[in-house]
Amino acid sequence: MKVHFQLILLSLLAVFLAAGTVNPGYSLEQGPPPKFENVTKLTVLDSHSQNQRTFEVTEATHIEWLVEKIQLRPKQPCMCDHRWVVTFHLAQGASIKVGLSDHSFEVQNQYDQAHFGMPAELYQRFLSLVKTYTPEP
Repeated sequence: MKVHFQLILLSLLAVFLAAGTVNPGYSLEQGPPPKFENVTKLTVLDSHSQNQRTFEVTEATHIEWLVEKIQLRPKQPCMCDHRWVVTFHLAQGASIKVGLSDHSFEVQNQYDQAHFGMPAELYQRFLSLVKTYTPEP
C-alpha cells in the first residue's frame, strides 16, 4: 500500500512538471544563462521603501566587486518577496533584471523567471553597496 501511494505521488509530480505547473528551477532548455559581463551601471530599486526608492551605481570598481561573486546555481523557485530589484546595464545596451533576497537570485524578463541560489558573500556585498549609496534615515 505504501509503495503504491508513493508511485501515485511520483506520477502526479511528473504530470505537473510536464504541464509546466511546477518549475524545477533553471533549465538549459530556456537557453544559456545570462552573462553578467561588461556591466556599466546598476539601478537598484528598494520595493519596500515608502516611495519605491532607487539609486544607481556607476563606479566600475563597485560594480566589478559585486559582479565577481555572481554564481548561477539553479534552485527551486520560492514564493519569497524580493525586496531588491537590480537592473544590470550592459555595455551593449542590453540589461538584465534580477530580484534579490537573502537566499534567492531571480533573473526576470517579461515572460519568465530563472531561479538561482543567492551566494552569501554576494548578498553581503550587495548590502554593503546599499549602505554606501543610501543615506541613513
